[in-house]
Amino acid sequence: MNKLLALVLMLPISFTAGCASIAQSVERASLFHPKKELLANPRSFGLEAQDVFILSGENRIHGWFFPGEPDRMYVVYLHGNAENISSALGLVASLRPQRLNVLLIDYRGYGKSQGEPSVEGIVEDATAAVDWVKRQAPQGKIALWGRS
Repeated sequence: MNKLLALVLMLPISFTAGCASIAQSVERASLFHPKKELLANPRSFGLEAQDVFILSGENRIHGWFFPGEPDRMYVVYLHGNAENISSALGLVASLRPQRLNVLLIDYRGYGKSQGEPSVEGIVEDATAAVDWVKRQAPQGKIALWGRS
């Protein structure tokens, strides 16, 4: 009798856990469209970039840093959902005359960044990128630029 009762109690718990797992997978699949392949590189736009890897939680996120003049503004660019850092190279090229310092990052699961995308993860990745720039830019001139 106890085994039957345990089985009867475990079935709804297992069903609920399975539904929650499926819901998370559906959410990820419908919200995020991570692009792993980099379609261009900085040199193809005549740009010099530093490869950077930034710790974000337990993941390392990848970015390209385009140094400008040290006293100029630092821009953290956050790409759109179905993009990666290679899609922003035209924008970086257009900003070069202003000698701005630009950091492009790929969120977790995009490009060369580790991990799986999530809403919370993207916020954590953006925060980690801003913190990285703050260490580079003691004067504190930082702008966030995002695309959705």
